Amino acid sequence: MGRLLSLAAIAALIGLFSPGRASADPVHHKLHAALHDIKESISELEGAKHNFGGHKEQALKDLKFAAIQVEKALAAVHDPFPVGYKPNPDHYKDFRDHKHLRHAEHSITAAIIELKESKANFGDHKEHAIKALEVAHIQVKKCIQHIIF
Repeated sequence: MGRLLSLAAIAALIGLFSPGRASADPVHHKLHAALHDIKESISELEGAKHNFGGHKEQALKDLKFAAIQVEKALAAVHDPFPVGYKPNPDHYKDFRDHKHLRHAEHSITAAIIELKESKANFGDHKEHAIKALEVAHIQVKKCIQHIIF
């Protein structure tokens, strides 16, 4: 019994000094990239003076809802969106304006594929996240069509 307690104490100490999931790289890279673009797209839309052909308000609503659903899905699999997450800046080099909104069209599609192909159910949030991302994707495309040059 004493040996078992000693092993348990050693295991606990190793756990204390090992890096936790919160500090590790994200597991679901495409979901993290999409969530980053969604959050930055929200800021870009909120800061824009034009209304993107009347789609701005709905896009903001749908992007915010998609962000919530993706965050819930990631939390359910213990892969939370890390503070200070920054994707590769080369993803945005070809866009002169609304770079996150423009890139969100691609990153949201990739996130939907990642969710659909995953064996995990993301704590029963998988289908909700997919649907929210699909709806947000439609609004992103509509907004991009109405960007004023």
